[in-house]
Amino acid sequence: MKAKDRDQILDALLAQMNSANYATRVDASAALARMKPRLQDLPALRKAFRDRHRNIACNAVVAVAKIQPPDAKVIDALIAAATGRWECGCPQLFDKAIAA
Repeated sequence: MKAKDRDQILDALLAQMNSANYATRVDASAALARMKPRLQDLPALRKAFRDRHRNIACNAVVAVAKIQPPDAKVIDALIAAATGRWECGCPQLFDKAIAA
């Protein structure tokens, strides 16, 4: 895939992450988790960490872990995910963030 095409796809998926429709956000987050996002996509992915649906937040963590080259901002984002919202006695994204 050409870089220009990849960038257009990433931009479209990130725009879909702002949808009010749950299914649209799930599909977009799953597609992002299969791609290699850019460092410039990090703010939008960090926003997805706070999505009320766990699978969207987990997909965002997986996508952040694929950002290359690793950057201090990426590491900070993963630490924030690991220490974020607590549910059932454990941070919601701890397992995904630590695995990343």
